[in-house]
Amino acid sequence: MRDLSGGEQRVIEIYACLKTEANLLLLDEPFSHLSPVYIEKIKALLLTEKLNKAIIISDHMYRHILEMSDELYLLKNGSTQLIKNKKALEDYAYLQEGTFSNE
Repeated sequence: MRDLSGGEQRVIEIYACLKTEANLLLLDEPFSHLSPVYIEKIKALLLTEKLNKAIIISDHMYRHILEMSDELYLLKNGSTQLIKNKKALEDYAYLQEGTFSNE
């Protein structure tokens, strides 16, 4: 492990967590410090593993989270809001107005 980069170590940590027999996982910013290639591989693994266990992810990289979440909640100012569509992230001032206008 000492010879691996920080991102490579992170990939191994996430893989090990996802492959445990635990029924519930809590991942804090699993995509941080990863290259785009590794992010896509982790997302694919998450999509597979979420069929067998509950996975809660806390992350600011909302685009990746939007692609694979069954439910999305915004934690802001001490409250939790269920996000039913991307526009709600703008409505709650998490993102700038018009962030999704070109999509």
